[in-house]
Amino acid sequence: MSIIFAGKEFASYLNYLEKQGKELGVSLKIPEVLKPLIKLYIGLFGIPDLGFQERFYLFQKSISELKGKVFIDAGCGNGVYSRFMASRFPRSEIYSLDINKKIIELNKKMTTNPNIHFFYADVMKKVPKLKNKADALWCLDVLEHIPNYRAAIQNMNQMIKKGGYLFIHVPTPHQRRWFKSFETWEHEDHAHDGISEKELLSLLENYEIMRKKGTFGSVGSLLWETNILLFKRAPFIAAILYPLLRILFYLDEIIPSKKYNCIGILAKKIT
Repeated sequence: MSIIFAGKEFASYLNYLEKQGKELGVSLKIPEVLKPLIKLYIGLFGIPDLGFQERFYLFQKSISELKGKVFIDAGCGNGVYSRFMASRFPRSEIYSLDINKKIIELNKKMTTNPNIHFFYADVMKKVPKLKNKADALWCLDVLEHIPNYRAAIQNMNQMIKKGGYLFIHVPTPHQRRWFKSFETWEHEDHAHDGISEKELLSLLENYEIMRKKGTFGSVGSLLWETNILLFKRAPFIAAILYPLLRILFYLDEIIPSKKYNCIGILAKKIT
């Protein structure tokens, strides 16, 4: 059964959510008096970020048929994918790496599962201990943060066994915008606007493409912008409407779009 609201474990780590809000350009200062209520809210509805929730949903769908014993989370961020996979594959070993040492320490604090190994590493550099290690490796919304993403893909390729799987999700360039305030919007940590589908496929020549899916189409991109604008201007209303917006986001799969702001690719290594 799919998880609709992911990130509920962060109910006890509100400081992380404040920092995540800053990354999206949303100022989140949580008054002490409201923290018990917000903890309850996060415990019910997870992290109220539609972008995060849609990536997690896509991840669940994309790995539903995968099998393996060793997984790599390249650019693990808050560790939610690693913890999900550990629950799905309790006998697996998961190597979760990130360049952010503070987030690695947070993950170690949050995670008690001994089969998840969080550690510092830069995917632009080779990681010898992970060579030919993975039955599957995922890298979601990470490459746009990396100056030399081509080197990162080459290094990730070395981590995957022949016959293993790679799942990548990235934003694409020249994205559709709905509201004027987003026409010049930029993520402060992005090194690139995005990676085109054509270029991404050219970097995966030794892979068989198993699944390719555009995400954040007309409906999804509109709801994502609405979610962020509401949290900027009317946080209380945003909190009330967020669960509804999350459910409406499923329409993005049903209603076709001429343009998608992101792309997800599942590929199998053949050489």
